[in-house]
Amino acid sequence: MVTDVMNSPRQAMSGPEYTSLPATDIDNISGDIFVPTAEADSNTLDEPISATLMRDVKAVGSKFYHVMIPRDGSLLLNDWDLWGPLIICTLLAIILQGHSHDNTHDGGPEFAQVFVIIWVGAAVVTLNSKLLDGKLSFFQSICVLGYCVFPLAVASVLIKLISLFGLKKGLVAFIVDFVIVTLAFVWAMFAAVCFLKPTNNPGKKLISTYPVGLFYFVIAWLVVSQPMPIFHLRTNVKDVPESFITKVSKEVATLTNKEEAKVMVTVEDNIKMSLGSSDAPAAIVQFHSVGMKVEHHAIISESIANLLKDIGVPHDRHYIQFYAPQPTHVGKLGTTIAELNKPKENVIHF
Repeated sequence: MVTDVMNSPRQAMSGPEYTSLPATDIDNISGDIFVPTAEADSNTLDEPISATLMRDVKAVGSKFYHVMIPRDGSLLLNDWDLWGPLIICTLLAIILQGHSHDNTHDGGPEFAQVFVIIWVGAAVVTLNSKLLDGKLSFFQSICVLGYCVFPLAVASVLIKLISLFGLKKGLVAFIVDFVIVTLAFVWAMFAAVCFLKPTNNPGKKLISTYPVGLFYFVIAWLVVSQPMPIFHLRTNVKDVPESFITKVSKEVATLTNKEEAKVMVTVEDNIKMSLGSSDAPAAIVQFHSVGMKVEHHAIISESIANLLKDIGVPHDRHYIQFYAPQPTHVGKLGTTIAELNKPKENVIHF
């Protein structure tokens, strides 16, 4: 059988047609055969490290460009990577994280919390897509969702820069932040839908898209809802000066480690107030700050007590309330009720 095959006419390709060649002419055929291999297309083993890094940087940059100007999603889907999402996540975590000086206060989300929200959130959205018969692989979906967070990262950087240069204050600050983050949210959502829509089950596009919107909404909320410290003073002191309000605003910003543009100070003066059956200068302060740690209340209470002395309110003529009220949330005598109630020579302060 082998002999028959060897002696049978050989088939040679000539354009789209096949023609027969006699077996006797087989020795007269010569030429080179080129078989493309992965090494022929891209061999990174011998190239300099700098060339490899530059190629990866250009690939990541190209994906950022496609997110900011959504057009063809094939690059994100076919040539996926997690470097871009890692860079974006790290940038957001650094900008949004709460940090403190001298152990005073920690207001924003922790670095690890931002990582968990982004990566776990992307994984949950991806799992939902897979359960709804989405065509993307797990890591392709994570790549797309991660890269499309880029507009929100840009928004957080813009908000930080505007705040550092003091270009906005008070209500204007919130409005500017809200507008920037809203535009970034719409952009991120639009880009993600452009890339993911063709891969979703046609009959389940709405239910597939909803979790994506929720994912970006949570991140947008993290960006725009940075803790806003509120200092509300009610006192029977007459005509509290504007200089006191300015001083309080700066001190609260320092205590909470927030930009002063996010600090709100309200004062109600010259009100009827009695403490211990006396109408001598007295005050009650309500201090709000999202994420405020209990162990920092005593430090903040001491600082506020020193501020109140400037308007004639002594240490024993005021209360400071940290929300929600508990013994550790009410300040008195430059410390907290919880600290005063600790046993000291069998005496308990009330």
